[in-house]
Amino acid sequence: MLVLSLAAAAIATPEVTTLDNGLVVITEEMGYTRSVVVLVQYRVGARNETDDISGISHFTEHMLFNGTPTMPDTRFWQIVQKNGGMANGGTGQDFTTYYLQFPADRLEEALAIESDRMRNCPMDSAVVAEEIGVVLDEWRLGEDSPDNALWRLTAQRMHPAHPYRRPVIGTEETIRAYTASSVKDYYDTWYQPGNAVLVIVGDIDTGRTLELVEQYFGPIPGSPIPELVLPEDPPLDGPLRDELVFPADATRLMISFQGCEVVHPDMVPLSFIAVYLSSGRTSWLENNLVLTGLASGAWASAPWGVDPDPFSIGVTLQEGVSADSVELLVLNELQRLSTELLDPELMEGIKQRYAASEILSQDNPLSMAYLRAYNWNQTGDPLHHSRFLEAVQSLTPRDVRTAAAEYFVPERMAVAVLMPGGEAPAASADPDPHRELVPPDDLSWDGLSVTRDDLAVPDRSVSEGVSRFTLENGVTLLVRDDHTFPIIEIMFTFPMGVRRTTPGMAGLAALTGETMMGGTDELDRLSFHRRLEEIGAGTWLNTGDAFTLGNTYGLSEFADTLFLSTSDLLRRPAMREEDFLAARERMIGRIRTGREQPMGRVFSEADLAFEGEGAAYITTEETLGRISIDDARGFRKACARPSETVIAVVGDITPEMALELAGRYFSDWAEPAEPLPPLAEYSFRTVPGDTLVAMMPGRIQAATAVMCPAPGLDSPDEPAFSMAARILGSGISSRLGRYIREQQGLAYAVWGGTNSMSSGLRETARFMAMYSTGASMNARALHSTVNECQRLASDGVEEMELLLEQSRAVGAHALGYDTYGALARYLAVTEAMGLPLDRDIERLRQTTALTAAQVREAAAKYFTGNWFVYTAGGIGEDMEPLDQ
Repeated sequence: MLVLSLAAAAIATPEVTTLDNGLVVITEEMGYTRSVVVLVQYRVGARNETDDISGISHFTEHMLFNGTPTMPDTRFWQIVQKNGGMANGGTGQDFTTYYLQFPADRLEEALAIESDRMRNCPMDSAVVAEEIGVVLDEWRLGEDSPDNALWRLTAQRMHPAHPYRRPVIGTEETIRAYTASSVKDYYDTWYQPGNAVLVIVGDIDTGRTLELVEQYFGPIPGSPIPELVLPEDPPLDGPLRDELVFPADATRLMISFQGCEVVHPDMVPLSFIAVYLSSGRTSWLENNLVLTGLASGAWASAPWGVDPDPFSIGVTLQEGVSADSVELLVLNELQRLSTELLDPELMEGIKQRYAASEILSQDNPLSMAYLRAYNWNQTGDPLHHSRFLEAVQSLTPRDVRTAAAEYFVPERMAVAVLMPGGEAPAASADPDPHRELVPPDDLSWDGLSVTRDDLAVPDRSVSEGVSRFTLENGVTLLVRDDHTFPIIEIMFTFPMGVRRTTPGMAGLAALTGETMMGGTDELDRLSFHRRLEEIGAGTWLNTGDAFTLGNTYGLSEFADTLFLSTSDLLRRPAMREEDFLAARERMIGRIRTGREQPMGRVFSEADLAFEGEGAAYITTEETLGRISIDDARGFRKACARPSETVIAVVGDITPEMALELAGRYFSDWAEPAEPLPPLAEYSFRTVPGDTLVAMMPGRIQAATAVMCPAPGLDSPDEPAFSMAARILGSGISSRLGRYIREQQGLAYAVWGGTNSMSSGLRETARFMAMYSTGASMNARALHSTVNECQRLASDGVEEMELLLEQSRAVGAHALGYDTYGALARYLAVTEAMGLPLDRDIERLRQTTALTAAQVREAAAKYFTGNWFVYTAGGIGEDMEPLDQ
């Protein structure tokens, strides 16, 4: 009950205002953050469509990023870039959502953008034609996904009549058939102020904010919203069974039951059951399927739609495990829930987790804005989530049993199994994949004002106010206290990295980290994680190249338990052989599923670009099979050492209390006798034009990475080259985003950048430009990508390009550290890399001082044409589609 009372005390009360045109406005002040989120959610999605225009809601979402008369072409993204902001959108079955997150003093500009987009998008026919190519490429990504294929099959079974049966993205046929007229008609019908909610959360003054809202949104006229009359799905008459053969490496199982709508009272016990089955490391699916070696992953999902939607359970099976056997286990557990009462103590632990998650979800403006919009559009109550929490707290074991008995019955059930094999559905080729490359349009910044006078670097580092302590054994403790939220984030690093392993032992670091999560000699794995999850807390490890980053988080009331659990994880892991073997099987299963799609394969095998031993750092089934429990124990013992461990604590705790707890749990940690394994820096292949192709029959997509060496953090070239990389590939307003994605429609996913900071290495780094496209367009996309890199190296950058990216860096500083977790991560990683904690400000000074000449020189120095190219997908060695 303590957690519940904390949750109730922490809940803010948003203000709800309705304009004369019907627009609902929800405002909420959040003084801790230095940013503001402006989010608009329209009550339109796939639910509003008919068969002939399937996917048009999603397509309309894309078009709202393509400009208005006052924001032509890519001006929207240039404005976002200038302000250092973030922007995105998303379409679902019921709603379409857009958000802008800007520094708090740019609120008016964010409101101006969203009011302009609400009514003034022209839906130009040429832009519609370009965007069709982008959306088709996004569609292709889904077509190669076995999980999407299984979802589609299940949706058609569960919704024989309702629009939920259709995929949100539409079909190839409907996407190709969109016209400027059809999209404009759809936009004019549903994008009305009376069909939307505007949510503004952050460092705002409510009175002034509402004045600005009235100024920008009040004059927008409203039109009547058509009444939506939808067919209801008939009773299922199950059990129904389907099998699907698809090019995959793992069998998948999905069990679904006809459910209810989100406002139905039964959503409370059904959501509770979903948490019981699949939330956290103590869940039933995790402990009975994943940890037993039957599955590499499993989940449960309660209904979520405005209209009745299924309760579903999905399982990705390990090799050699039959779907029938796993289905029987799951159905037996659902039957037990239908006939037996859950243990009251177990239920109380899950309730505590619910309450803590309510608090943890409130520490940043973006998640809060999403929550308020979703609550309002689903229920008309911005605090519905809090009311739902209260209903969860009142649940009894009998309530759970009653709901399970009503919904988990054969008549409501459909089972679908996806078996590996066969081919993905055929997709039409690009009409002219070899058409001549057209030089990109000149970038235009008419009317966009950015000068060097606007590049004001903040006076204070985000590390200001951090207290530093060093324990006698060498542990570094960094503490930044803030008491806005009753939350503590503990981020920690220790020098157990991928590049400290020896050749042929790829996967040792990650496997050791996963085994460390198995508890202590006194606490088995389940007990270790239950201790945290019952108070709504959690912990994780993520192994990088140079070190492992970990996080323990939860409510400040339980600070002692958070420090104790962190200490247990670092100092006293049991490293049991049974935990090691189970972790190895899980990793093998995830490797298989991670390589099923082209982009996943390229990401996981990018180290092939490195000289000689590069492949030694790529985890495979074979390398994992070589690793023993003794290898893992020895590696942990050598790497987990107090002298190179950093603990960063941010949140509702005083420095004195954090030091006392750190001393209690870490001061007697002794340094190991074993030497720390050496760290291997990157060494690239030296053969120019080296290209590898991984042929993946049955895929209609191809993913490609174009790589070359990049300067490390210790190189004087690093600031200028990183700027060149961001101008080239950071966001839709970048060179690659504009030319490859927007102008040519070659790729939905395109990106370029370096890993100079994320790797943890300081001497060397890697540049990567990556895209995913249709197999028939891969050769052309590769040519275009390389051409853009070389054009930047030869011609340099425009002054306005540089100013925009410099302005983005300054503005982004206000957004990047506005949660306890983000700040704790920055402190831990910066300290672990031996960099000064005020590096954020020094980096901004370096960035804003760069000239266009310095950026061009850095690009020319590294973009020499000696590219290493790795491509995977439905293509052959000639880079042409396999089916041609």
